[in-house]
Amino acid sequence: AKVYTIMDKSAMSTEQMSKDILDLSTATGKSATELADATYQALSASVATDKVAGFVADAVKLSKVGFTETATAVDVLTTTINAYGYSADDAEMITGRLVQTQNKGKTTVNELASSMGNVIPTAAAYNVSLDNLCSAYVIMTKQGINTANATTAINGMLTELADTGSDVAAILKDKTGKSFGQLMADGENLGSVLAILNNHVEGN
Repeated sequence: AKVYTIMDKSAMSTEQMSKDILDLSTATGKSATELADATYQALSASVATDKVAGFVADAVKLSKVGFTETATAVDVLTTTINAYGYSADDAEMITGRLVQTQNKGKTTVNELASSMGNVIPTAAAYNVSLDNLCSAYVIMTKQGINTANATTAINGMLTELADTGSDVAAILKDKTGKSFGQLMADGENLGSVLAILNNHVEGN
């Protein structure tokens, strides 16, 4: 009933929506109630009605390999989609990035989902790609920094880099003639920007 109140009935009938949820329940072993809640959550986050069944299916896959709940998977996927301007069709790609971060770092998708929402908007605002953001998590968690603390550190780092009045911003401007945001928009990656700073201070 909640789904019916917000779905676009011009894009899909309520009968088809019900069938899609029940079919997904049969295919995944998840309860129809859990999937309906996930569908409502996805629709509330602007996933299109005609895309929502496939999106929730991707969220279920992420929840299984990421040791988390479907609702948590939906949350991190929709946060990423909305911040970066992706679409529901990109859910599988985002899932792949998060799973790789889990596999290469010392974190889980569940931990990432609980923390990444605090830094994704900042990263997207400064044109830091999802790949760069995930790489930062891999590097930091492998060094023993837990996911929540890594989030705080990454957020602080990006804010400092983007602060036009900071020392690091002045170094970047002097060495490249561009701000941090401009460098990232031009296709530089976070590693190359940090290398500029590292060289400036001779590795200190």
